[in-house]
Amino acid sequence: MRWKEKRKIEKFIETIAFSAIKRFYPTAVAKHTGIPVDEVFQLLLEMCESGQLKLVWEVRCPGYNCARTLVTFTTKENPPVEYFCSTCGENIEIDNSNIFPAFEVAEEFRDYIREESKKKNLLRLRVVLLTWLAPLSLLALWVSVFLQV
Repeated sequence: MRWKEKRKIEKFIETIAFSAIKRFYPTAVAKHTGIPVDEVFQLLLEMCESGQLKLVWEVRCPGYNCARTLVTFTTKENPPVEYFCSTCGENIEIDNSNIFPAFEVAEEFRDYIREESKKKNLLRLRVVLLTWLAPLSLLALWVSVFLQV
C-alpha cells in the first residue's frame, strides 16, 4: 500500500476517533477511501497491533428484514453456538456466515486524537489572533512614533 492510501485510511480513522462512533466496518473505510477492502483490512489489523484499534467480532441475525447485531466478542475462537434474536423471535445458529469483523477505536488513541485536535485548534486561534493583532500593533507603533515627533 502506498503512503497516500495509508494516510487516507488513517485520516478516516482519526475522524471516527474524534466522533461518537463506537464501531465501524472495514467496508465503510473501503467505500469512503476508494481503497480495496482487503488492503483496508490489513492496515486496520496493523492498527490493532499498534494499540490504536480493537478488533471485535459481531454476530448478526441472518433474517431478511433484521440483520441486527446480536452479540459481539473479542475472539473468534469458541463463539456462542446459538443466540436468540428478540427481534425475529428465533434462535440463530452461529457459524462463519453470520460472524463479521468490526473495529473499535481504542480509548487511549481516541483521547490522544481529541487532545491533538484541541492543540491544533489553539494553534489556529493563535494564528488568527496574530494575523489580526499584528497590523494593530504596527499601527500603534506608528502612532506612537508619529505623536513623539
